[in-house]
Amino acid sequence: MQPGSTFAVSDVVPVCNQLSETGVVVVRADSPWKSLKELVDACKAKGNLRCSTNGVEASNHTAAQLLATSAGFKYKAIPYGGTADQLLALRQGEVHFSCAKEADVAPLCSGDKPELRILGVFNTARLPHYPDVPTLGELGYYKEWYGSARALVLPKGTPQEIVDFYVDAFRKTMQDPACVEAHNKAGMSLDFKDNKQLAELIAAQEAFCRDVVSKLYKK
Repeated sequence: MQPGSTFAVSDVVPVCNQLSETGVVVVRADSPWKSLKELVDACKAKGNLRCSTNGVEASNHTAAQLLATSAGFKYKAIPYGGTADQLLALRQGEVHFSCAKEADVAPLCSGDKPELRILGVFNTARLPHYPDVPTLGELGYYKEWYGSARALVLPKGTPQEIVDFYVDAFRKTMQDPACVEAHNKAGMSLDFKDNKQLAELIAAQEAFCRDVVSKLYKK
């Protein structure tokens, strides 16, 4: 939790995870860098390439920090108001590269004239939608999954039978063929986890924030 937060993990009860949105590294489609290694080499050589983020120490800034720290280069983080703004900045050529989530860039990386190109993914395996794009770990950079989990929780004290009802309801909904197809078309990766699995994920993410993220921004 952020220092000074008005609530804690113990204030909620896990229900289920819906999506796991993997982080990706992107450049413009007309960028001179065709691979992540080429981008990293350019960052090391120049030391001042610009990367748009969705805010200071926000999720996509953390992705850029993970890449830069593990690959050993410096860059200039340029914060914008949110993911849409940071990707617009990349599309307009205000920055050289960006880190975002798979679903955020999917519409911009497809079609007859894609605007962006994915160079690498923050995952332990290649993404089904982008089998030709390497993971960062394959190239010797950050080797773990990083992204955003979209989950559902209820207030602390919710009766177990109500929690169980919603776990079962969302499990059935997320297995529905129409639901699966809609998510696939949107470039979203369904990742159902029940309440116990979600509790484990939350605990793991708390440890990640404490042990990893806290060190990325030390002055």
